[in-house]
Amino acid sequence: PLPEVWRSWDRVRVPHVEPPASEFGMGAIYAMVTFAGRLVGVGADPPNPAVWVSVDGVSWVRVPSDQSAFQVPGRIQDVATWDGGLVAVGLSLRTGATFWTSADGVAWRKVPRGQIDMPAGDINLVSGVASMRGRMVAVGTTGPRNTKGSDEFDASVWTSTDGQSWERIPGGQEGLNGPGSQSMSAVI
Repeated sequence: PLPEVWRSWDRVRVPHVEPPASEFGMGAIYAMVTFAGRLVGVGADPPNPAVWVSVDGVSWVRVPSDQSAFQVPGRIQDVATWDGGLVAVGLSLRTGATFWTSADGVAWRKVPRGQIDMPAGDINLVSGVASMRGRMVAVGTTGPRNTKGSDEFDASVWTSTDGQSWERIPGGQEGLNGPGSQSMSAVI
């Protein structure tokens, strides 16, 4: 099946839009924001992360997939605006939690792994991001590798003031860990 798009200017009528298959391929948009007068949709065009932009919600253009930021199997789960542009979060099938930034929605940069505070040897997944009061907050889950059927995963929260360096809130916080699995999938 090909991707589909709906749009509504009045929240009452929702006409179906036929997006050009060449722009979407087998892609999926998981989250969208408005930024600099256009829509920016993030997701994946298997096997890699992908971004599309539109000025009207009808015509879409895929951001070039040859950018080094997208040259790894995975997907972008969420995107948020902030003072410095856009920040997106998602998953690399090779390294787990991944963060991207963009000043314009078109040119993207993957945040180097060394600038993200993640427990060594653990699986780190990030699925939601939001901006508030000059700080970005990302949420997800962290847990030990190779624990088939384990319920040892705990919710994780990362914060950043510049989108380039991410600090993880220490584990052990009330509500983030405990018996069973805890996870956060979105933040507003």
